[in-house]
Amino acid sequence: MLSQLLHSLLMLPVSVSRPLMLCLLALLPELDQLNRLLPAAALLDEHELEWPLQGAPSNVEPSALPLPQPAKGWVWLVDLERCCSLVIGRCLAGMLAWIPMSKEERETSGWMVSRLLSNGLETNTNHLGML
Repeated sequence: MLSQLLHSLLMLPVSVSRPLMLCLLALLPELDQLNRLLPAAALLDEHELEWPLQGAPSNVEPSALPLPQPAKGWVWLVDLERCCSLVIGRCLAGMLAWIPMSKEERETSGWMVSRLLSNGLETNTNHLGML
């Protein structure tokens, strides 16, 4: 169920997943710790390190890797961690891309560029002791 939810968040706009970012940030270290305990973790790490050398494409499906049968049962957890990381990365990228101005910001933008407020706090060295 969590896997379906995270993969669904990848298809929705960033504004939908942004409120969940703190929960996802708390979940990610737990998923990482769990995945490090898996029997397939070492095998998957070895395959990942070999990908650039073999010229493998960047969209390699983890379930298609030649892994022993017991290890294939745990690949979905690794995929879940990667999906969680990707959702968090999209949220962070959305936050860096500048949030559009809110209605209140648009209404008060005239004040922000006015001569009264445009120079910021006046700092006179004589009056600093009184502040």
